[in-house]
Amino acid sequence: MTTRHEQIGSSDLPPRVLAQSLAAQEAILLPQEGADFDEQVRMLEIALLNTALRRMKGSKTGAARLLRIDSQRMKYLCRKYSL
Repeated sequence: MTTRHEQIGSSDLPPRVLAQSLAAQEAILLPQEGADFDEQVRMLEIALLNTALRRMKGSKTGAARLLRIDSQRMKYLCRKYSL
């Protein structure tokens, strides 16, 4: 396979592969039977907060900066989710 770049990107893949990948992503994101929107948002918020806190070695101020939210909101979310 010849590419224009050193790394293979989505523009280098055949449309069939991209369509299959998109379908798989959509099935994971939203199962056929549906999903509880609020619960999914809650889980995503917790995952983002935990990742930012881990990356910033527990610093809520650093995590807030990484997530581009103000420190008061970060503190509120950490209390809300007991983080």
